[in-house]
Amino acid sequence: MKDNRVVIASVTNEKQLETVLKYQDNIKAVFILTGNFINIKEYVKLYQSHGIDVYIHVEMIKGLKLDDFGFKYIKQMIQPQGVLTTKTSHVKLAKKNAIFVIQRFFLADHDMKENIINTARVSQPDLLEIMPTITSFLINSIQSQVKIPIIMGGLVDKESYLTQALEDGALGVSTANEEMWRREFTKFLHEH
Repeated sequence: MKDNRVVIASVTNEKQLETVLKYQDNIKAVFILTGNFINIKEYVKLYQSHGIDVYIHVEMIKGLKLDDFGFKYIKQMIQPQGVLTTKTSHVKLAKKNAIFVIQRFFLADHDMKENIINTARVSQPDLLEIMPTITSFLINSIQSQVKIPIIMGGLVDKESYLTQALEDGALGVSTANEEMWRREFTKFLHEH
């Protein structure tokens, strides 16, 4: 991921594929949450040809069998910088195949927070993504127990949600909100 950027573009439909390229100077990386096993390699190569790191959400790619051979296919044929998953079994398969893996969690209450901590201790992904972004005030309490870097994602309706997540310790924020892609947030990093 580009070190001096903080916005991660979550591409959720084909219309957004080209839009990301308009704002590539503001984008840290791209999460692809659309496509199928036929066109995903093309999407990955499109962004990589522009110097953008790409992570694919494996459960969102239609037709991709998510077993050991599927992860070998991802590593050898699709060749993203890494994968994104909500499933611990997929974290294990990605790690077995030496693929950088981000485990995505949804946080709505205290029990879910404890589940994130307990699951991450076992699965040991390379990075955690916690959703929604407005729960970023919990970054320190989670990170102090799992020692895994955290990004936030989802429900980035206001610039203040993104900047608050960064102030709370997030390495970046993923969003499908194209308005956030348009904005330059590296200035924020230099001020804090």
